[in-house]
Amino acid sequence: MGNESYLCVEGKCLKEAFPRCFALAEKKNGVVKDFGVWSGQKWAWGIPTRRPPFDWEKNQWQLFTTFLDCIQIRRQFPDTIAWSAKPNGIFSIGSFRRSLEQPDEDVISAPLFFWKGICPPKMEMFLWQLWRGKVLVRDVLYQSGMANLLSLDCPLCCLEKESIDHLFLHCTWSKRLWLDSMAWWGVVGCFNKTVKGWLDGWTGLCPAIKNERAWNSLFCSIAWTIWENRNHLVFEGKVPVVEQAVDLVKFLIVWWFKYLGKGIHDNVQSLLLNVKELCVETRKQKQKKIIDWIPPMTDTLKFNVDGSVRGKPGPAGIGGVLRNSNGKVLCLFSYYMGRADSNAAEIWAIKRAVELCLSNPMLRGRDIEVVSDSKVAVSWVTKEDFGNLAYVDAIYDIQSGINYHGCLEAVYNSRAFNSFADSPAKMGSNMLGDFVEWGDF
Repeated sequence: MGNESYLCVEGKCLKEAFPRCFALAEKKNGVVKDFGVWSGQKWAWGIPTRRPPFDWEKNQWQLFTTFLDCIQIRRQFPDTIAWSAKPNGIFSIGSFRRSLEQPDEDVISAPLFFWKGICPPKMEMFLWQLWRGKVLVRDVLYQSGMANLLSLDCPLCCLEKESIDHLFLHCTWSKRLWLDSMAWWGVVGCFNKTVKGWLDGWTGLCPAIKNERAWNSLFCSIAWTIWENRNHLVFEGKVPVVEQAVDLVKFLIVWWFKYLGKGIHDNVQSLLLNVKELCVETRKQKQKKIIDWIPPMTDTLKFNVDGSVRGKPGPAGIGGVLRNSNGKVLCLFSYYMGRADSNAAEIWAIKRAVELCLSNPMLRGRDIEVVSDSKVAVSWVTKEDFGNLAYVDAIYDIQSGINYHGCLEAVYNSRAFNSFADSPAKMGSNMLGDFVEWGDF
């Protein structure tokens, strides 16, 4: 790093990575040599500011200085250019092509479904602000210096700081609203870490293509209901009730569809009694497949797993749901595994389920069926013929895990009876990250 070098953070210039620090700096343009001096063989950073940072700016300023302190500049070494796509730093056409084929998780276009007239314009603007992270929750107000708040705690749960991701996803009240509303459609989903990721992958969770419009309106209704209940609590002191909020979610969807003239002409009371059937009437037969599931025998657990690939090959994800004979969910997982083909995704879904069964002491000695809708993958796992040599190591790990557990069995079942695992697998293929959640045994 020499006199004429520039600094970036994860592909962003310092102005974008630390906007408040940029606003504070006296000199806003320059190279490394303009912001420090050599002290012997050690570089000492010095960033003159117009004024001392305010309390709400100190956190970003501390992150900025910590970032600079982690950069070691050595005077005796000349500047060099390295190609990050190869370990040796040397550019090649092949590595360039492979880097272009890799999905870029940071470059995600804005979802367009909420601009297609499925909700009122006011809510469309709200969802756009939500996707961009501009909804004025307490953390956003504090960071922007727009309010001097006595508490940053979430008003709905009072457990964590009220950020956008917490309020709309991870708050216990909001999470229950999401789960109850999705259960109304027979869908089980794994929560993303961010609202932006959750919104980007929402359409991919739709149980049927013909229901996509109504499914997308469900997201709009839930997000708006969370925000409305939060504001009623903050400004009017009204304590929200999840059951009433779920009814409001259904009411909003029906009201929007009635307003748009989608063939719904009953009165509101009749609509509320039959809201689900009215919203999904075009795909009733398909919806029955989504929720169809045969429970295992008593004292036996069933681990439905699935793989999802967007392309041949393409971004691949795996997911699974472990349930007992009463249908109670004991484990739910979703995982993004990079670029792969469908056979690899199905094999790794089984492998992940076996690993989870071995990792939990509560599952040792329990009879467990790992169910996949891939006849090829199950045949490779249960027979000595591994099939594709590319998966030998993974299949060997699965067989070793099954033998070590002693009560595990990999079985095949048709897709119609394994659809419950589709949702977490699709979330994985949408690059929403690794997720494992355990229930109460």
